[in-house]
Amino acid sequence: MAPESTTLKTHITGHINGSAFECTGEGEWSNGESSSRLEFTRPLEGFTPLACSSWKCKGHVVKAVVDPQNPLDEYVLGGGSVLDRTVIHYPFPNSLILMTSITKQHSPNELHLYQTRVGTYTGPTNIVETPPFSIRYVPAGPGRALAHSVRSVVFAGRQTAEFIYRDELFFDDSFTLPYAFEIDIDAKGEYDTREHVLTLNVNAFGRRTTD
Repeated sequence: MAPESTTLKTHITGHINGSAFECTGEGEWSNGESSSRLEFTRPLEGFTPLACSSWKCKGHVVKAVVDPQNPLDEYVLGGGSVLDRTVIHYPFPNSLILMTSITKQHSPNELHLYQTRVGTYTGPTNIVETPPFSIRYVPAGPGRALAHSVRSVVFAGRQTAEFIYRDELFFDDSFTLPYAFEIDIDAKGEYDTREHVLTLNVNAFGRRTTD
């Protein structure tokens, strides 16, 4: 049985718009909700974390409550790790970010996310709102699954845009995702450009679906 409360630890390195960065953070997850704080080592050149709304998403998906159960949580609690390769498509010229993530349980009460992000973003950075979104996960045979989501953002002046996320997940060959499911995520974030700190509050709940 999963613990009632889990610490989510994040370790991210990357190279976006020609500038290297590093991010570390920690959050507390309990009953579908989490509150996190992530610190960046330097300013992000022409970029904002709010344009990439998944800084702890991989951990939230693993821990999310799914009816009747979350197979990824059971798999990770059993010692398995999840490798996730994500491509983010932006509706701006030459804008594409590739993420590679590994999610692994370090203890019954502590989940770690290790990630790299590489790419270019040429869109606006004055994001003021990131509405809720859903991620759909579909089995793709032993040791593999696919995921897809469309995430809207609202800029100052109320202009909007849609960012498309496509994921390919890899597990041990002995594990097959038993069914398709969706995770509904409501993430509210604020980025302090002076302190280079992102605070993030997330609600994540899921449901089993049929293809």
